[in-house]
Amino acid sequence: MLYQHNATLYVAGRSQSKADTAVEAIKKAYPDSKGSISIMLLDLADLPSIKPAVEKFTATEKQLHVLTLNAGVMTPPKGSKTTQGFELQLGTNCIGSYLLYKLLRPTLISTAQASSVPATVRVTWAASLAVDLQAPKPGGVKFVDAATGEPAQDLNVNALYGQSKAGNRFLAAVGARADEEHGILHVAWNPGNLDTELQRHMPNMMQIVLAKVLLFPAKFGGYTELWSAVGPIDMANSGGYVAPWGRIDKNRKDVEQECAKGGAGDKFVGWCDKVTAEYV
Repeated sequence: MLYQHNATLYVAGRSQSKADTAVEAIKKAYPDSKGSISIMLLDLADLPSIKPAVEKFTATEKQLHVLTLNAGVMTPPKGSKTTQGFELQLGTNCIGSYLLYKLLRPTLISTAQASSVPATVRVTWAASLAVDLQAPKPGGVKFVDAATGEPAQDLNVNALYGQSKAGNRFLAAVGARADEEHGILHVAWNPGNLDTELQRHMPNMMQIVLAKVLLFPAKFGGYTELWSAVGPIDMANSGGYVAPWGRIDKNRKDVEQECAKGGAGDKFVGWCDKVTAEYV
């Protein structure tokens, strides 16, 4: 939809072939577009791969209006880890995404400074219904050490997914405070219950039942994602949560409380900052 309206887009991913296929399909669907769409090859589960991709981007582009962080690894086989040894869902959905944001933050700030309208530069983080249903209680994240903000990585796979999505909610809330002075808006968004490859690690019968009873076509997720990127959201709602298919809402009460300054969100994001420091 954005390409159809002549936007300049970058698609980040770890698979060149999948990215090529997606880009070709989009260009074929809108042959008259005057926009551009490029591939940003990186792997959020391998932290050293991110900086070179960002450097290549910033060598070409001097502005970035919307950064959509939509990583959503869900319920992989038990014991799955990133290249650096983090639990795969935490490492991809939170740590890798945070590093990508951190490396692109100077470009986001300079873009916002060139604009007289706040909230037009945005960072959006993919959350999930799992924040409310599966994230550990109380607070959304179970800490190994509350002092350092290190999250547990040995929970059951569903709790780990919920925790990673609560982490994305925290990243939006803390990012909003950090970037408020620059007029950059952050939100976390729930794409809805979608029939996508996210369920690929589930048993086949469970996939069939979910698809028939609970899941919407994948394109519906794009509605929430797009609304978060360009919809009518003001700075008063920065750090907030967007529910399907584009409306401001709230998460579980205990998670919302930990989004506040000094809460678990600050501890978690501080830990993400520490473990990514050597890759900046």
